[in-house]
Order: sequence, then C-alpha cells, then structure tokens
Amino acid sequence: VLALEPEVLLLDEPFSNIDSFRKGALRRNLFAYLKNKNITCIIATHDSIDALSFSDETIVLKNGEILQHDNAKNVYLQPKNIYVASLFGEVSEVKLSVLKSDFAEDKTILLYANELFLTENSNFEVKVKQSYFKGNSYLIKAVSEGKIIFFENQFPIQENEMVFLEVDEQIINLRI
Repeated sequence: VLALEPEVLLLDEPFSNIDSFRKGALRRNLFAYLKNKNITCIIATHDSIDALSFSDETIVLKNGEILQHDNAKNVYLQPKNIYVASLFGEVSEVKLSVLKSDFAEDKTILLYANELFLTENSNFEVKVKQSYFKGNSYLIKAVSEGKIIFFENQFPIQENEMVFLEVDEQIINLRI
C-alpha cells in the first residue's frame, strides 16, 4: 500500500497487537516515512503514545462528539475535561483551594498522577489506600475528602499512611 504513496492513509489501531519491543521502532519508522513523503495519516487509536508522539493534530471523540481538537501537547496539558485527561493516564480532580489558599473553594484542577509528589508538609493531605507496582514506579491510590487521588512514587507506601502532596506551581498556572 505505501509503495503507491497515497495522499491520505487511514490506520485503525495499527500497533495494538504488536509486541512492545517491536512497537516503538515500527511506530517511529512508519511516521518518519509518512512525514518524509508528506503523506497525511489519520489514525484511530486508544494508545496515548500514538496520539501524543506522532500527531500534528489530535481530535478526541466520545460517542461521535468532538470533545477536544488541538495539537497533541495542548490536549495533554490542557484537557477540556476529566474524560479527555483520563485517556492519558490516571487523573485526579483536586480543589485549587487545597493547593493554593487564594482560590475559591469550588474551583478544581485536573492533575495527572505523575504531576503530584510527596512533600514534608502542605495543605494537601491524603490517606493511602493502595500501592500498585508499575515497573519504574508505583501508582499510589489515596483518598482526600472522600475523593480518589492518584500519584506516583518511587517506592510503595503503607496502606492507611497519611502523607502530604504538592504540585509544581507551573502546572497549576497552566491549568487555571
């Protein structure tokens, strides 16, 4: 098919059944070839690496409705809602007033698990429920004010342990 050099190539979950050790190289080679040949590619995928790493534009659909249409970086860094954010990993909705005292009590922010980190002391205290081994880190499931909070840590944390979390100021400013 590629020998014909089409103007548009439509791919539906093209890498879903390929072993991880082959997937990365195949993905990079295919998209480099398409870019080099100036071939437009429309890819339907549930794989966030496909959507973020190789796209010029990203469209998030749900039940046939466009939820967000932007470049990949903006879709990831400024998701329109929790559904869009959850496509890229575990996400938590956190009251801004917990992170910064000068915000209204009802305003919230969406945070990915890798954006929250442990700190010695803060206004954001959570109770750990479970630690899930991910290989290069642990996904920690915790609770704050009855809401589930996810964050990543290098080591597991004991169930029921109370810990304090923080988020980088730049992330907050990006999302408000």
